[in-house]
Amino acid sequence: MKNILLAILGFTFYLLSISLHAQDHPFGDPLTFGKKKYKSCSPGKHFKGNSLFPKRSATGRINAHKFIKQYGEKKLVLLDQGIVPENNFGTYSPGDNFGNSWIISAEGIKVGMNHKSGPWAQAVIECKDPDNPGKTINIKPVAGCGCGGTADWSWVIPFSAPPGTHKVIVTWEWPKKTKQKFRKEYTVTIVNKLYKQNTDPEITKLQKKYGKDKVLVFQNGLEINGKTYDGVDDMGLTYGGYEGDRTGIINPANQLVEMGYWIVNAKASYYARGLFRFNLEQVKGKKIKLALFKLSIKQNQPYLPAVLKQSFPIYAMKKTWKEGKPRMSWGKLSGKFFVDSRGLAKGHPNYAYQAWPTRWEKHLASGDSDRTEKISNLVIDPYQHITPGARADLTETVNAWTSGKLENNGILIGNDLPKSLNNIHPGKGGKTAEYKKLYSGGAVPFISSENGDKPFTPRLIIVLE
Repeated sequence: MKNILLAILGFTFYLLSISLHAQDHPFGDPLTFGKKKYKSCSPGKHFKGNSLFPKRSATGRINAHKFIKQYGEKKLVLLDQGIVPENNFGTYSPGDNFGNSWIISAEGIKVGMNHKSGPWAQAVIECKDPDNPGKTINIKPVAGCGCGGTADWSWVIPFSAPPGTHKVIVTWEWPKKTKQKFRKEYTVTIVNKLYKQNTDPEITKLQKKYGKDKVLVFQNGLEINGKTYDGVDDMGLTYGGYEGDRTGIINPANQLVEMGYWIVNAKASYYARGLFRFNLEQVKGKKIKLALFKLSIKQNQPYLPAVLKQSFPIYAMKKTWKEGKPRMSWGKLSGKFFVDSRGLAKGHPNYAYQAWPTRWEKHLASGDSDRTEKISNLVIDPYQHITPGARADLTETVNAWTSGKLENNGILIGNDLPKSLNNIHPGKGGKTAEYKKLYSGGAVPFISSENGDKPFTPRLIIVLE
């Protein structure tokens, strides 16, 4: 009850801040939903350390292939970095996070397999679906890495998670190297008083005003005219400034589409925008009275980042694009891409995710050859009350799409890439006024269509004439 009251007080303060500061700050003041303290997402931090867990050192981790060659005949073991009491991670509510680390070792030794050259242990929360007996809802980790050879996984409890006690299943196998494999089960209890509550009161308001049959919500997983909709594509488009060089990166199938500018380390920084597209075949040729595009910020973000006080312009894309990794021929990279001596693009190790040059002159569309003039602005959404979000009126553009006047290639959100990005990072120009103006609080982590918290994924609300 206390948390609910705090959330209500926080939301009331937010509404007041919008009304008081609407002219000076179109996005309102930063939100602090009751100033709730969120648990650290550092895996294993909340559990007593396992003395058998190998240290993060050169002697504590060895190459996976060497490990199998040396210890593969012994009985392998799956070790937890933090000892989970009675295999229960505890009780959490939406927005809370928890995690742990796992590593493959062998009986009688204190050496672990370096997962950088071998498979990680995989983990998922498996919930019984209360609406579909016999089916499950899987909650995937929102963060993880193989730092030091471990498999670190952490979860944020989504607002769509069903309440109850659920399984956390950790598995590992490497069939090419060993017949030994693991499946370890834990439990976690979720208390969710917001389960199945309306996450967007504006939809209810529009349905009451125009009638339910006139209001369509295009969001993956919802039904439209008796069919389950799955027509949202989204993708992060990122430029990296690394010691003065620019690297183009796309982020497909990611749980977040981050937009804005953020720092990676002393040498690198990134600037990102977002691409979004909705399949509108079901309303082709129809007249649209209102079209609202909505995004939500990631679940455990307890405030609205200051960067949202900046303008996020929206453009309609003229060029087509496809979500996912671009197909490239490794034999034809030389001379066509900026590569280092290893054949990798400088500033980012995963070259398979590089996105330029491909079919666009620049993968971050720039200029009227790639996009239209500005069609709208992304502004703070006063109706989202469980997690903060943003909205934009796309009525004119959606009418152009449905009438065939403009090809539906979706929208691009964010300003054109600053020419000065090369030198705007802590190593070069990080303390300049230009840098501070661009940074302005960091990137905003919006929830993507791949996110497990389905009520908060990108959506387009359409009111028919």
